[in-house]
Amino acid sequence: MKSGQKLSIVLLLAVCYIVNTTDGELIKCKTFDMKLSETGHNHLKECATAHGIASKKDMTPDKIPCFSKCIFEHKNLIDDKGKPHKENVLNILSDAVPEAMKGGLTTSLTKCLDDHGDGIDPTDEACQTYTPLAMCIHMVYLEICKPE
Repeated sequence: MKSGQKLSIVLLLAVCYIVNTTDGELIKCKTFDMKLSETGHNHLKECATAHGIASKKDMTPDKIPCFSKCIFEHKNLIDDKGKPHKENVLNILSDAVPEAMKGGLTTSLTKCLDDHGDGIDPTDEACQTYTPLAMCIHMVYLEICKPE
C-alpha cells in the first residue's frame, strides 16, 4: 500500500486542520507527528480545489460533507454500492496510525461507520447524506487528537 493511501484516513480525520499544509508539513495528533506525503497532499488539494477550499477558513461545515465524499472516492474507500467500505477504511487506519492510537480510533471510527455509513446516498450530489458521517469523524478527530 502506498504511503498516500495509508494516510488517507488521517487526512479525513484532520480535514479542518490541514487544508493549507505544504508538502512535508507535519500533522500533530497528541504527541505523534504524521507526515503528509506528496501524493496525499495532492489528493487533498484536488478535493479542496474542487470544493472551493483555499484555506482553513474556507473549510466551513457546509463544505465538509462533499470534501469528505471526494476523499473517500479518491482513496477507494467506497464499495460498489457507493457506501463507505468499512474494511478498507479500517485497513488503512491500521496501517496509518501509531499503535498507541489504534484502539480508541478504531472503536470510534467503527461506530461512526456503523451509525452513519448506511445513510449515505451515492446519488446525493449535494453530499448532504455525508454530513452525519463526516461530522462524526470530525468529532472523533477532535476527541482523539485534543492536546493533552
